[in-house]
Amino acid sequence: MGFNLRLSISPVILAFALAGCADNTKPIDLRVGLFVADEVKLSKMLHNPCKGLKEEPSLDRDLESAITKALRRLFTSVHVLESDPAQQMVEDRQLHLVAIAEVKGAGGTFGYQGPKVWNRGESDYSMSVKLTFYTHEMKQVTSMETSGAGSAESIGILSNATNRAFVKSVKSAIRNLGDDIVHQVHVDPDIRKISKQSRK
Repeated sequence: MGFNLRLSISPVILAFALAGCADNTKPIDLRVGLFVADEVKLSKMLHNPCKGLKEEPSLDRDLESAITKALRRLFTSVHVLESDPAQQMVEDRQLHLVAIAEVKGAGGTFGYQGPKVWNRGESDYSMSVKLTFYTHEMKQVTSMETSGAGSAESIGILSNATNRAFVKSVKSAIRNLGDDIVHQVHVDPDIRKISKQSRK
């Protein structure tokens, strides 16, 4: 008779495991403002193999969206700020924390096999984003370097293979960056301390 994993797990152990998962995914009860300045957008650092890549603006939006979604997985409320946050703005919106995102580095390596009608493109891409958190009085709480990396291959006509592989690798790096943000913020002791103080 084969080993049945489902029947072998104790109901008590399973209950504790599920409870632990629920606690780990419980949002931190804080209202957070997020600011990503234009001068630190990803497109400023996109050293891509093809000039005038039409996907550049959408990759900027993807990056900001990934950062925003990551913080919304972590906190009960996240507001995207359109301008550099000042203390009065933060107090007016009754925010507990402000997060400022800054792209610190981005780049990759590219491969291309040709010349044929159908060619294969390869791309490895990585990026790092610094997240700095401030209190409602704009006093720094904590800062962390988050990162994401992605790899992709693609088949296409002529240079399209390189284009497609590049875009896929950047999008993969962005997704992985979002996961790293969730992990690092979730375990940060300074943010947890602010959360406890806000409940008093």
